[in-house]
Amino acid sequence: MLVLMEKCKVGGNQKPFEISCNVLLSLCATMPSLYYGERVYELYQKQGFKNVMVEGAAMLMFGNCGELEQSKKIFENLKKDGLLDVFGWNTYIKCLTANSQYEEALKVFSELKEKIKPNSITIVAVLQACSYGGLVDAAREIWKEFSNIRNIIMKNCMVDVLSRNGFLDEAESLLREEGTHDIFGLCSLLGACVNYKDLKRGLRIGHEIIQKNPNENFKTYDALIKLCEVCGENEEKMKIEALRKSNNPVKIIKKAEIEVDGKIHTFQQGNFSHPKSKEIRNKLHQVYQKLIKNGCDNLFPALWRTSPTLSTEAKINTMLYHHSEKVAICFGLISTPPGSVLRINAHDFPLHWRKHSAIKQIAKLYNRKILLRERSHVHCFTPDGECSCQDKPYQKAPEKQV
Repeated sequence: MLVLMEKCKVGGNQKPFEISCNVLLSLCATMPSLYYGERVYELYQKQGFKNVMVEGAAMLMFGNCGELEQSKKIFENLKKDGLLDVFGWNTYIKCLTANSQYEEALKVFSELKEKIKPNSITIVAVLQACSYGGLVDAAREIWKEFSNIRNIIMKNCMVDVLSRNGFLDEAESLLREEGTHDIFGLCSLLGACVNYKDLKRGLRIGHEIIQKNPNENFKTYDALIKLCEVCGENEEKMKIEALRKSNNPVKIIKKAEIEVDGKIHTFQQGNFSHPKSKEIRNKLHQVYQKLIKNGCDNLFPALWRTSPTLSTEAKINTMLYHHSEKVAICFGLISTPPGSVLRINAHDFPLHWRKHSAIKQIAKLYNRKILLRERSHVHCFTPDGECSCQDKPYQKAPEKQV
């Protein structure tokens, strides 16, 4: 990558070099890779150029890697130089949301409105902040204020704001408005039905999703099964399990990645082919023993605690199969010096509360800072056993709102 960058500099041609920087930094933001992202940005800065697109790509890269202060520095420099366009503002709001700075994202949005005209991407970014931050009233005001630029993506985000925060009737009413809705809005509403134990609505929404794509959306079947479990509907659960078996939906294999010395190591669910698999297994055993010793039994499945015949080896095998994030973390623990930051990418799979709580404890027990990216969020687990998200996604849902 860096060799290619050097070649782009030859001849002093600025445009191809800037295009290359933008592409590579965008790639590093997606991976995300701080190791290469920092080096590309450093190489770019040495040339003395100032390109808004490149700066925005660097801002997003740092934000996705959990380095929000670096994102802020780029944002403030662009603002000072009078180079901020709507793309730069939008990118910084996305960075703030990804790093759980929801109210700050709203403040930046208010500042943006005084200087430049927001677009639909701006509204999507700020509605996402409102959704995760529980800022429902602010979202309603924004939705009303920018009714002239509404589109289906904005609508899905507003549905997510309402459903995530318990306003299920209002969310479904908006979803069905004018008969325009897609599967993303339905999935948001289904997830909320699970959290708020709305069995009747959840079953209806879930079956609607399945009818649209019976052989896809494995997560939909999982959500319906979980809904039945939390509502104590075993008969309905068995029907959904039978339907899932009949439709045989495609299951997406979970995986987690960790960057060590510039190399990405991938750990896939059920795949133990890594050259250091034996050392990883030993570290997993050590981590498991430490968590149990420190009273963290509740962070493991109930079967582990209630089955006296289940061997430690069987438990470790379960962790290897299901918990790719923990496998990646253990590889990081044996592959980096004590005190090093571990950077994990869990892709589009949200963390279950047990995994989230376990990683908080691991960070504390091993005195490590662990940065884990999932979906559109970066969790920063600190050595004192806390997380930057302040456990907001895992707080017990209140009663449904009227």
